[in-house]
Amino acid sequence: MNNKVIYLSRNEFKQLRFNSGTKIVIIDGEKINTWNDYSSLIANKFEFPYREEAISDYNQYADWMTDLSWIAQDEQIAIVFFHFSELLKNNSVEKSTLIDIFTEDILPFWEEEVEHVVVGGKKRSFNVYCVD
Repeated sequence: MNNKVIYLSRNEFKQLRFNSGTKIVIIDGEKINTWNDYSSLIANKFEFPYREEAISDYNQYADWMTDLSWIAQDEQIAIVFFHFSELLKNNSVEKSTLIDIFTEDILPFWEEEVEHVVVGGKKRSFNVYCVD
């Protein structure tokens, strides 16, 4: 398993095939202008148990994304950012931080760490697709 952030054209993305056991979360980058826009949407798409509370910072976001205990352990995850170049276009620092959280925290957690820090935790395929 090799969890990663993958950059694709729209045509390359159309060629992909996902397993039937994959939770696919689609995000339209054109509609995400602020961290609050993103965090509210992701909380709803992943059905965070306490999504009525704002995700106030990046650490809290990473905590939720490395929990996901309410999603079946064998379910693969794919986050697809369409119009990636438009995502947080007025805040390149937040956009860069978001990708860093995936590459440094969330994806490695599901690739290896989960088995060492969660009782009964299982590795999970988790990829992020950045599509333009």
